Amino acid sequence: MKRFVVALSLCLAFAFSAHASSTHGKRPTTYTISGTVGIAGATVTLSGSSSARATSGPGGAYSFAGLASGSYTVTPSLAGYTFNPPSQSTTVSKANVTLNFSAAAAPPNITSLSPNSGAVGSSVTITGANFGTTVGSVTFNGTGAAVTTWSPSSILVTVPSGATSGNVVVTAGGLGSNGVNFTVQGLQLPTQAQVLAAIEDVNNYWIANNPPGNANWDEATYYTGDLAAYDATGQTNYLTTAETWATQNGYSLCTSACGEGPGGNTTTFPDYQAAGQAYFRLYQLSNTASDLTDITASIDGMVNSTVDNEWTWVDAINMAMPDFAELGSLYNNPNYYTKMYANYSYAKYTLGLYDSTTGLWWRDSSFVGTTTYWSRGNGWAFAAHAKVLSVLPQSDPHYAEYLSTFITMAQALAARQQPGGYWDSGLGATDVPGPESSGTSLFLFGLAWGLNNGILDQNTYLPVVEKAWNFLANTAIQPSGLLGYVQNSPACNCPGPTTATTTFDYGVGAFLLAGRQMQLLVAAQ
Repeated sequence: MKRFVVALSLCLAFAFSAHASSTHGKRPTTYTISGTVGIAGATVTLSGSSSARATSGPGGAYSFAGLASGSYTVTPSLAGYTFNPPSQSTTVSKANVTLNFSAAAAPPNITSLSPNSGAVGSSVTITGANFGTTVGSVTFNGTGAAVTTWSPSSILVTVPSGATSGNVVVTAGGLGSNGVNFTVQGLQLPTQAQVLAAIEDVNNYWIANNPPGNANWDEATYYTGDLAAYDATGQTNYLTTAETWATQNGYSLCTSACGEGPGGNTTTFPDYQAAGQAYFRLYQLSNTASDLTDITASIDGMVNSTVDNEWTWVDAINMAMPDFAELGSLYNNPNYYTKMYANYSYAKYTLGLYDSTTGLWWRDSSFVGTTTYWSRGNGWAFAAHAKVLSVLPQSDPHYAEYLSTFITMAQALAARQQPGGYWDSGLGATDVPGPESSGTSLFLFGLAWGLNNGILDQNTYLPVVEKAWNFLANTAIQPSGLLGYVQNSPACNCPGPTTATTTFDYGVGAFLLAGRQMQLLVAAQ
């Protein structure tokens, strides 16, 4: 409780003064204050009476800090204070009155919801003021919601199970906000037009704001997605964009200038081999054999080698493994499949990167045995299995193992999806929480591919896909077309925080791959 002396300034408090007649002496005078000054715009009533004849105002009206008795509107300069108690009477026999005040926080105020409608599990951004820094609570028509992030002016929440249409209310510091209506919709697959619009919004934004880069893994991941966007939409500028990039890089693999390892067409570095996936799709569209010269030389060098320990981190499975599968299919040569499995087996079993207990992968040997399962790293592994199974003959001796691992991963991932439809940056109990779009996109790509190919059960996985798409399309994609919540690629390649505006090429590429599978999925419904 803070004590304030009622002074002459309305900026801090009201001053109350009365003068009794000198011929009658000082007699008890009662001043009554009613109303609340904690909220700007509220009305406070000031009134007074005395058994002595007042000389301070005409007709005996007392002056309150220069204001006659009456009702007054609280100005913003007084917001934040309330009389304690809100209504009180003070009897004095002196000319000046001292009253007690207590500071009171202004209640939270919601100005907007984005979006103002959505399905259970979708993310909603609440914008307003006076939310404070301490996490309070949010209700959707009386049903409590899970809070993802909380700041004084913005809150990210998930529409809770059991929510019905009605007012969203924020409670902070024990005070409730105004209610803003939110319409709860039934969760369902998007239309094909909605999927295509999302693909085009994201890819058009990226193309308009980014020049072609080198042939490293991150750019290669984007252009593989860009070509998937071309397959989905038929937009010829997407094909032209990929051809320009490939031509600029001579359909070759990164050299040492990319800064990660020895390059060129003799490289065994998986990140540099990722460009081969885009080159394979361009070759399929143009039938130009030279498109595959460098990637074939690189993979052939590994096939003809006795070294099987090239893949030492989980990313490598996605960056390089599909190249072996594509070349084996193109040339009908099982030697590619044999060498592919040898390197896969080294990472999976010799290094122990696959945790058969959880059905998830560790990033590298330094994480083995921990509870840290990097989301995007598992996305790389999951997507790689889908890509390989797309072209690998079922007669291959390891087809069943790839398929079993893919299905086990799907089960593990479905169990770790957050109510908002996304997956956290880390999938373990102690990892960094919060939405992450690149992992979510890679999981959606694999799950939708599994549904499209009859591998995954629709009743089980269609709701998972619906929620994932809902997050990406309605929360991660910003109005400009920027795909947000993409985790940076730190040196440790481990879970890390994201924001609504963090974006990177590999995240965009992953989303476009997922978009293509979603387009095929909704077209078949």
